[in-house]
Amino acid sequence: MKCFRSSCTPPFRPWTPAHTFRADEMDVVAEINAAVPGGVDFSSDCVGRPAILRQAFEGLKVMDTCGLLGVPPYGTEVSVPMQALLSGRRMVGIIEGTATLRPSFPR
Repeated sequence: MKCFRSSCTPPFRPWTPAHTFRADEMDVVAEINAAVPGGVDFSSDCVGRPAILRQAFEGLKVMDTCGLLGVPPYGTEVSVPMQALLSGRRMVGIIEGTATLRPSFPR
């Protein structure tokens, strides 16, 4: 999972990965909150596993976006807390470059 911050300080540049987390080695949501209090601006799941996508989603700040890049088996479902959706967090699917930077990942 990769997490991005649009307001990074050097040596990070905007829209470059600020942190990478391995879900099999740690409590990812706790590590995200420790590294970036309040959550990240954007996260992505490149594997397509529901548990990892949920962790990426739970690590977001309010009003920010989680992108699904990994391709899960057909019919795979994920559950997320509905309050997180009510707080403005979003999940978007990204396939073959269909996500455009500005509309999908607002600053």
